[in-house]
Amino acid sequence: MPDRFYERLERELRTIEALDKFRSLQVYPGIDFGSNDYLGFAVDAELRARTLERAQVLPNSASSSRLLPGYHAPHRVAEERFAAFMGTEAALFFNSGYDANMALLTTLPNRHDRVFYDERCHASIYDGVRAGPATSERFKHSSPEALRDLLNTGSREGACFIVLESVYSMDGDIAPIAEFHEIAKAFDAMLIVDEAHATGVLGNRGAGLVSETLSRDASVISMHTCGKALGAAGAFVAANRTVVQYLINKARPFIFTTASPPIIPALIVNVLERLSSEGTSLVETLKDRSRDVRESLKRSLKRWSVPHGITPIVPIIIGPAGEAMRASELLRERGFEIPAVRPPSVPEGTSRLRMNISLRHSEQELKSAIRAISEVEEEVVG
Repeated sequence: MPDRFYERLERELRTIEALDKFRSLQVYPGIDFGSNDYLGFAVDAELRARTLERAQVLPNSASSSRLLPGYHAPHRVAEERFAAFMGTEAALFFNSGYDANMALLTTLPNRHDRVFYDERCHASIYDGVRAGPATSERFKHSSPEALRDLLNTGSREGACFIVLESVYSMDGDIAPIAEFHEIAKAFDAMLIVDEAHATGVLGNRGAGLVSETLSRDASVISMHTCGKALGAAGAFVAANRTVVQYLINKARPFIFTTASPPIIPALIVNVLERLSSEGTSLVETLKDRSRDVRESLKRSLKRWSVPHGITPIVPIIIGPAGEAMRASELLRERGFEIPAVRPPSVPEGTSRLRMNISLRHSEQELKSAIRAISEVEEEVVG
């Protein structure tokens, strides 16, 4: 049996490789345009120093679940500060955004409920929906009309959940949240918004798009990762206090895992203090820089395309997966890490370079990267 099993794995890996979809782990030495460290907080020396000072009196590990002695003061403080930052009644900290989405979608809906989710949602949402007990349907990307059509069909028994992202990670496009919220109100539905790529990037002081108008609406639940623009790790669910208490009591991804090391929420508290004082200027600077890079790329590229947008996620659409991989390799040889993204992460025929802009990039690094991309286009396409 083991021989047949490993033969099957090898066959599948060869198929993946033949389709230019093979993945491997690498340490990248070049200038990093692949990470989600939009504000540069992941390498911020002041944040590091303040957090390491605090670490001297904290344990190395939480060592147990939050419902056991794994619950430490930094966890509580971070949740209180994040709820205040968002303007919600409460917040609950998870070890990752994946855990948070799995918790929401496997815990809140029951088998009598319906879940409707955008077709371009993150894999954690897909997995949460599949693992959960509710009936589910996908709707056309960022289409309130398509969602309304689905809601008008089928049974209206049980609760209804609408799930989307505020900023989508592959195109950097922004969802029309206000329109979806109006539909949620019309159908008495709960709205769950994944703010992973909006937290620290958009909204008041970088609090995301829900914070602008919907944070105090009890029908809205938002999820915010801390490993992207916040430069740390983990994630928050921000919601009505009843929702948070229910997750504490029922969410398996929260209950049955060792809590994060206390140093992580301690770092997040420092990050929130920075955003509270500087967030507005950081958000505007990042928008300006991202817009300038997009416009420069549009002017310099002849065959590859760059969609319009204001977020720091800048997709350079190439098309064939092999060409995208070749472009990424050539850029790496020039000292730039700009990863290729291929199906199934994006639709067939839309393989791309995904260039993420960060405040840690210097003006010279940005200009050099744009010039290198233009040169690589000429080399790959001719």
